[in-house]
Formats: sequence, C-alpha cells, structure tokens
Amino acid sequence: YLSDQEYYTTQDKKLRSRVQARAVFDRLGLAQHETYRDLENPIDVLLEQVAVERVPKSRLVWVYCRGPSPEVAQQICAAWTEVFVERNLREINQGVQDGLSWLDKELAKSETDWRGAESALLEFRRKNNQIVLSTEEKGHVASQQIEQLSLDKGKAESELASREADYVTLE
Repeated sequence: YLSDQEYYTTQDKKLRSRVQARAVFDRLGLAQHETYRDLENPIDVLLEQVAVERVPKSRLVWVYCRGPSPEVAQQICAAWTEVFVERNLREINQGVQDGLSWLDKELAKSETDWRGAESALLEFRRKNNQIVLSTEEKGHVASQQIEQLSLDKGKAESELASREADYVTLE
C-alpha cells in the first residue's frame, strides 16, 4: 500500500511540476502567444491555470485547464497529458535500457569468471593427476593437447629443415 501511495504521490508531483509546465509551454509555443509573451514568469502563470485532481477510488486524475480562450485551454490540457505520458514512457524505456545494459555486463563478467574457473579446475586436475573428466572437459583437454602437439611438430619440422640444410652444406 505504501509503495502505491509513494508512486501516486510521485506521479502527482510530476504532473504539477515546473518541468511539466515548461515542456507544455515549449510544445505549444506559448512564448509567442499574446497572453504569455510579456509575462515575467509565464511558467508560474501556466501552473496556476492547470489543476490536477485525483479521481476517488481509482488510479485516474482529472486535469482541468483555464486559458485565455477555450481553444487554448483545450490545447493546454491535451498537451499536458501528452507530455506527461511521453515523459513516463521515456523514463520506463530508459530504465529498461539501463537494466539490459547491466545484465549484459553481468553476463560478460559471469562468462569470464566461468572460463577462468574452468581453466583453474583443468589445471588443478592436471597437476594432481586426476583422470575424472567430463566429455566436454576431455574435448577441451584433447584440443589443448592437439594444439601443443601441433606446435611441437612445427618446431621439429623446422629443426629438421635446418639440419637438412646444414647437411647439404657439408656435402
């Protein structure tokens, strides 16, 4: 219950905020409107023209707007709700993006940790002459052994070629 109350109180404050009013003011271009053009604090005036009221026993609110004309009042109300919804969607999307980014980092870290632990386990088993290996581990060990044998073969072939060259020189 408290979590819901905190959420709705936060949403209510966002609906009545200067940030909300500034976004509506800019969206509607009210700085060019004769009613707001020469005002010292047009955002304060706009905030005074908007009333937000919770609908009892619901999650809804009523947004009431006064303006220099019914048309402007209607535009302010429509923009007020549109801006609020858009801001909330942006915040939600940003939260999802942040969560996905965090999960990607955690996944990469886990994979690195897992590979390190796997290598340490194989090294421990090798040092302690433990033969019990899973099929996957056997494949990994075999792959490492093949790689080492391939390197050894390359060195041997190089050494053979060098000795054959020495032999030809001696003839």
